[in-house]
Formats: sequence, C-alpha cells, structure tokens
Amino acid sequence: MHSFLDASAEEVHMEQFKGKTTLIVNTATDCQFTKQYAEMEFFYREYKDKGFHIIAFPSGNFGHSSGNTEAHIEFCKNKFDITFTIALKCHVNKEPLPGVYEYLRKFCKNEKEIDGDFEKFLLLKNGNILNFSPQTTISEFKNIIIEDLG
Repeated sequence: MHSFLDASAEEVHMEQFKGKTTLIVNTATDCQFTKQYAEMEFFYREYKDKGFHIIAFPSGNFGHSSGNTEAHIEFCKNKFDITFTIALKCHVNKEPLPGVYEYLRKFCKNEKEIDGDFEKFLLLKNGNILNFSPQTTISEFKNIIIEDLG
C-alpha cells in the first residue's frame, strides 16, 4: 500500500494499518464540519484499545484550514484535545498528493476529486473501503466500526 508523512515529517507506511479498522479523513480548522473533531476524538478514545485508528490529513484545498501543520495541530490539541494521528498538511485534490490519497481517489472515487473537508474513508479489516460524505458523522456509521472491530 502507500505511505504519508506524519506531523513530524516521518514516513508512515499504510501497511501497518492492514487488517485494522482505520478511518482516514481530510480535515480543516475553520469549516462547518470542524466540530466533528470532538466526536471523532471521543470515539477514538473509546475504541483505540480494540484496534481502531484515525488518521487526519489537514488540507488547504477547500479554503477552510488556517496556517501550517503546527498551527493545525495546536488548534486540534487546544480546542479538541486530539490524540489520534495527524498527518503533515497536504493536498488531497492537487499535486502532489500523498500516496494514500492517490490510492483512495483512484480506487474509491473513480479518480474524482475529494468532495470537501471531512470526507471520510473507512478501511475495514477485510480490505474493503467505505466512503462517507463530509456531512456524515462518525456516529452515523459507528455500528459498522464496532462490528468490524469484532
């Protein structure tokens, strides 16, 4: 599979999430869906010990994210006490794309662009990937996550 750079600019290989329940979401600090951070963090803390992972990709593609990666992380930690993985700020619709987004756009969206901040991809243990719109909250598909965690 592919890789991405975490907030410390260290390469993270998606192979380590193979066979695990993982939510990938492109995020922003100032959009109508930013409040979803709170619910995602609550759910992450509730299920991380059962193998649930969240990877947030701060993106400036939709004009709702302020500052660089450090500013984004500071916002997330101060406002929502985020403890899940945050990637280095990147593009999800413009080159260069992180490898994971190249893959998601090619195989899950038929090479179409990401719809907006907080579009979600749920990687299931069996390798299937489900795509959820920005307005869909984690509570709307939590039963799928819980069932996949076993």
